Amino acid sequence: MLGINEPARRQFRLTLEQCNLRKLIEFDDDTFDKLKQLGRDRMATLQELADEAFADLLKKHGIPIDLKDALRKSARLQDASKESPAAQPKHARKHGRKS
Repeated sequence: MLGINEPARRQFRLTLEQCNLRKLIEFDDDTFDKLKQLGRDRMATLQELADEAFADLLKKHGIPIDLKDALRKSARLQDASKESPAAQPKHARKHGRKS
């Protein structure tokens, strides 16, 4: 399966369910028919397909979908900044005082 792994999809779905947030999304008839067929082929509900699609979209844009992903991204950014001091902006570097 392409995209996000099963545990992350479940976590994303649980997070959405905890919010009790419902929105209406409009599809044209052709797209809806294809989504229903995809759901049948994969034995998945339309909600599961939507959860996977939104999780993949967030991942594509570098937005963490849960705390675990946010911590990983933060650690990668921190490691990258430690490895390359040239990557830091000039104002972030400390300069010694002149006496």
